[in-house]
Amino acid sequence: MKNIVTLATVFIFSLFSFVSYSQEMNRGMMDRDEVKKRIEMRKKMGQNKNVPNKNPLSHLKLSDEQKKLFKTISSKHDDLLASSKKDLKRKKLQIELEKINDNVDVKTVNKLIDEISEIQAQVMKSTFNKNLEIKSILDKDQALMFDKLLQRKQRMTKQKKMPLRNKRN
Repeated sequence: MKNIVTLATVFIFSLFSFVSYSQEMNRGMMDRDEVKKRIEMRKKMGQNKNVPNKNPLSHLKLSDEQKKLFKTISSKHDDLLASSKKDLKRKKLQIELEKINDNVDVKTVNKLIDEISEIQAQVMKSTFNKNLEIKSILDKDQALMFDKLLQRKQRMTKQKKMPLRNKRN
């Protein structure tokens, strides 16, 4: 009799564990119908002409001259940024190649890390200067809106860099 009761409790306990585990796994999953509905809704939103312009700079309401100046400032910065990104990639690849070698030269790796830091500092300085130049061509209201746009961009980049968390609430 004890064996039957013990066996029954073990069976019931394992059944409850399995059910709760299955429910936990299904919480994060969406069924196909829900996914299809979301895709259709996104397509409809993209086709809707009443959707505001996706370019955040349109909120600044720049004049034609401001647009020209904005483009020249941005293109100058973008050229520097593109060359810096290439340099960063090259330096990071050199570090990876050094890691692969049997005899890792620590001095070379340290020098490459220092060079990467210098390039990143140049990019940050250039970005800061670009933003100052852009703010100099804006009026007060546009400058405030530009600051808000920059803050929103920073928040979004932080969110992209954050690892995905396992939500079990």
